[in-house]
Parts: sequence; C-alpha cells; structure tokens
Amino acid sequence: MGSICAAVTVTLTKGVHARSPAIIQSAVSGISIADRKCDAPFISCTKSTFSQYVNTKFLVYRKTGAQEEVTLVKVSDLATLSGKESATMGRAESFSLMFSGSARNPLEQDTYTIKHHDLGVFDLFLVAVGMPASKQNYQVIFNR
Repeated sequence: MGSICAAVTVTLTKGVHARSPAIIQSAVSGISIADRKCDAPFISCTKSTFSQYVNTKFLVYRKTGAQEEVTLVKVSDLATLSGKESATMGRAESFSLMFSGSARNPLEQDTYTIKHHDLGVFDLFLVAVGMPASKQNYQVIFNR
C-alpha cells in the first residue's frame, strides 16, 4: 500500500495513481491520459522536481469537473521528531508541498486530479491547513 506520515493525517497510496483512462477522462473533461507526465506513481517526481515550480499555478479539478487554481508556495524537507535529521533516513525521500488558493470556495480534504503546464496531470491528496483568511493553504506529504 502507501506510506503513512506520522503526526500528519495524510496518506499517499499507490492506488490513487492507478485510475483507468476512462475514469480520468470522464471525471476531468479536457485531460487525456497522454497528459499524465508525472505518473507511475510519482517515481520521477521528487522534491527537486517540484522545487523548480514554486510560485507557479496548478489547476485542481473537483469531482464535478470544476477547476480551482492554486499556487505552489513552498517545498520543504520533513524533519524527524527530534528536528535534527531529515526524515529521509532509510527512505528515498520525505517532503512537503504547500499550496495556496482562494478561501472563497475551499477544497475539502480529498484526492484531486492536478494539472500543471510543465509537470502534466497527476493525482494528489490535499489537506487544508491553517485558518483561512483571503487565502487557504493546502499541504501534500510525500513520505517514501
């Protein structure tokens, strides 16, 4: 299955990325399976992959097909509970993505299809964090 990140209620499962092309195309109109560059499941998408796209826009597709625009605002290493070492000890990589979007129509905690002009189309489990003001932040945890 997937990895569970302690102290953060986020689970990224491999099954999330194994949807059939028919489901993807029916759930998110206008996106073909050929657009899914960052897939299989995220083997090629590392912290450094995402770091080069800080301050760029991503489209988040709701299950209704509606789109919300979010901006990647931060990519961070995850620290151990002691805070002295990276959480990657014995793992390939552990990092966090922080997105910011409008607080007018916030996204619920769920798995969403995401589209980026360079990274292509992929699925992420987003969790709203912090108290919304004019912007709502969303966090994604990679722990693998």
